[in-house]
Amino acid sequence: MQNLFTERARIEAKLEDELTRHLDGHPNVRQLRAQLKSIDDQLMMAAQNVRSAARAEYEAALATERQLKAQVDALKAATLNEQDQSVQYNLLAREADTNRALYDGLLQRYKELNASAGISTSNISIVDRADPPMAPSSPNLMKNLAYALLAGLGIAALVTFLRSQFDDTVRVPEDVEHKLELPLLGVIPKAREGDPDVELADPKSPVSEGYNSLRGALLYSTSHGLPRSMLVTSSQPSEGKTTSSFAIAQGLARMGRKVLLVDVDLRRPSIHRRLSLDNEQGMTTLLTSQASIESVVKDSGHPGLTVITSGPIPPSPTELIASTRMEELIEELTARYDVVVFDCPPILGLADAPLMSALVDGVVFIIESERARRGSLKASLRRLRTMRPMLLGAVLTMFDPSKAGHRYSEYYGYEYYTYSPSSEKKD
Repeated sequence: MQNLFTERARIEAKLEDELTRHLDGHPNVRQLRAQLKSIDDQLMMAAQNVRSAARAEYEAALATERQLKAQVDALKAATLNEQDQSVQYNLLAREADTNRALYDGLLQRYKELNASAGISTSNISIVDRADPPMAPSSPNLMKNLAYALLAGLGIAALVTFLRSQFDDTVRVPEDVEHKLELPLLGVIPKAREGDPDVELADPKSPVSEGYNSLRGALLYSTSHGLPRSMLVTSSQPSEGKTTSSFAIAQGLARMGRKVLLVDVDLRRPSIHRRLSLDNEQGMTTLLTSQASIESVVKDSGHPGLTVITSGPIPPSPTELIASTRMEELIEELTARYDVVVFDCPPILGLADAPLMSALVDGVVFIIESERARRGSLKASLRRLRTMRPMLLGAVLTMFDPSKAGHRYSEYYGYEYYTYSPSSEKKD
């Protein structure tokens, strides 16, 4: 760098000499100025390199300083920790010495007491002679039996109380009103043969009589009597909603009403299988305007009862049910028939039933005994009530009176309606 300063001074002197003889535009002057600028650039670059090297050395020294400081701090902490441990050790050592001295004192006292006990005289004397008892003082059999009886009754009462408080299963008809705060429209006993369709075919069976009672309740379920359109649904599948829909529609048809049963379960339809009907056309073709009402209405084989099946399963059932065509179709069907019964999908997990409930005159809620729980039922009712429907009441299906208690067995046993040749002779 010193050579550059020397060269710059030489060129600068030469430039001043040339300026005394020539103007600024002279080639010699311009050449000297260019050389001077080149040397200035080199000096600037050298200065930057020196600064960079100095900064790098500074940062390296700073990092070394930090590392050394961290090491010093660690050594200080270790030293302080060692001092603390030493103090703790001294305290424990003094405590151990104290306890050892105390132990030695107690041991010496114990030896002295043992030595003195060996030479002391006994102060035991006979006050009265013990006689063997003539009868056992315990156990008292009658007292123990009384205690066991009271304990058994108390435990049974406690178990019954706890079961009634914590069991949220809907088992008996009273649970519908107490746990769900719903009017009870009817109670359908469990089919004795296992298949409710078999007992529905017999008008004298307990299942048929249960649906007859339900039909009577529906006749006075609203201020104007029987609803023109009603929807039958449940909280979950397989609770008896389809069987109930068919039984309600069939029972009303037997009364001379012109009844239409509509399968709006567009996801898992079953009405066509129950009545052995084809399902090529139905509600889906009506809702998509691919068919007319006359072309999809089918004879059920029961007097006064006609059926509209679901039709082909659509890709989006909810969109069809929520369409304006559904509302128009319900108005047209209620104008043609005395009563229209809709078999709807379950409520939980689906939006079909709540949407339909806002379009009909009444909703019948099906509950399976000993299966449905209060939590899921209330969740279903909350979803249903968001549409502000006319909730007619609930129907308890598959009720087994023999499992619910003696009073239910007598009342819901339907022995009066179970006919046989022997019973006819007695009557």
